[in-house]
Amino acid sequence: MAFDPAVEEFLNRLRRSGLLDEKQVAAVVDGLAKAGADFSDPKKVAAALVQNETLTKWQAENLLRGKRRGFVLGKYRLLGLLGRGNSSVYEAEHSLMRRRCAIKILPAKNSSSSAAALARFQQEAKAVATLDHSNIVRAYDLGQDKDGKTVIHYFAMELVDGESFEERVARKGPLTAYQAIVDRGLWSISWRSSCALISSRPTMCVGSPSAPRMWTSSLTTPASFQLGQPTSYPRRRLIRRSPSTSRRRFC
Repeated sequence: MAFDPAVEEFLNRLRRSGLLDEKQVAAVVDGLAKAGADFSDPKKVAAALVQNETLTKWQAENLLRGKRRGFVLGKYRLLGLLGRGNSSVYEAEHSLMRRRCAIKILPAKNSSSSAAALARFQQEAKAVATLDHSNIVRAYDLGQDKDGKTVIHYFAMELVDGESFEERVARKGPLTAYQAIVDRGLWSISWRSSCALISSRPTMCVGSPSAPRMWTSSLTTPASFQLGQPTSYPRRRLIRRSPSTSRRRFC
């Protein structure tokens, strides 16, 4: 089947991305053709692949931008960007187990130029791996992969669904202390409002100093930084005091 050059280029990027092999791309294209998909424009092809869940929106957008690499890391397929700061955190899926996880990637400039940064990164993963509790985010894997000549170090950990404390407040307004701490469950290693996650779990989960959705934590933290050490505290506007709430305890 002949396609418009722009569509063919998009499909070539998909073949080279590592997300699908040649046979899988052919099967997907054949399925879209039988379903009457519009192959006149790469954006329409990408939209169809997102709709049938062959690609995620993040993957499709990056392929349309011309990206061919950076979709696969070792045994993991990257599904989307959760956040970016001093490091990047992605939602990912194990290629064989199909388990979703969060993957934190140590920036290549840090791993190549600072042995101390790499050591702290690995120490963080090992520290989390020694802990096993329902209220503590679980470590799954620590590894590395190559992107050309660049070595990429990554840390795979439990993916916790939720929104940040700050996002919840922006959406619903100030919460009572009971709502913030007890009712919904708060997932955090610090009380920084943009780092704390309000999880779907009815429990508090403690993460690592740079756990998923905590990209504001810095890899340049001192070596003396202790796991679970609070780095800041909630702004008073985020928690609304209720008459039954102890001022001394929550404010």
